[in-house]
Amino acid sequence: MKKNQNLDCLTLFADADLAGDQHDTKSTSGWCAHLGESGMFDWKSKKQTCVCQSSCEAEIFASKECTNYAVWLRPALAMMGFTFTRATPIAQDNASAIATCTGTKHHSRQRHFRMQINLLRDCCNRRITSYPWVPTKQMKGDLFNKMHGPMDHERLCKLNGIYAEELKYVPDEPTMIQLDGWHDKIDPTKQHSSQRR
Repeated sequence: MKKNQNLDCLTLFADADLAGDQHDTKSTSGWCAHLGESGMFDWKSKKQTCVCQSSCEAEIFASKECTNYAVWLRPALAMMGFTFTRATPIAQDNASAIATCTGTKHHSRQRHFRMQINLLRDCCNRRITSYPWVPTKQMKGDLFNKMHGPMDHERLCKLNGIYAEELKYVPDEPTMIQLDGWHDKIDPTKQHSSQRR
């Protein structure tokens, strides 16, 4: 990646289950960040701090956490010299959550989580984030918020660019590496001279 490169390819995927914890019925938020086709570079999975009363509310809570990350990440990348010309998409698979995030109507059933809604609407209006819909089968954030069977888990791993088969290509013997901008080679076989006792 070069300085002044455009990072409009940055895409985030936010998802949540509903009342996944059987003890306190709290939902789990899961999101991941992708940089174009280069694969996933960041992710998070965390149990929500409140009990959500609908799947829409749980998805909005997950989108709020993902939006906070995008609001922090975009200026950080801009300080490093990268540019953005459009809002960063935060993909969701819940149509009612998208309508709530992007709409202007306020319903009485939403009054208990209106702060999260207003944050998402504000970021959408300021063109920091957008909230496109993706089919559930293409929701990459689904890997981080609920348990899946072996087939679904493997499909979601491949969707996120996680391949366990690649481990067979790791060499048995360590090799010296050269880092860009670093003058000396790093020898992984060298041990530190001072060891803890």
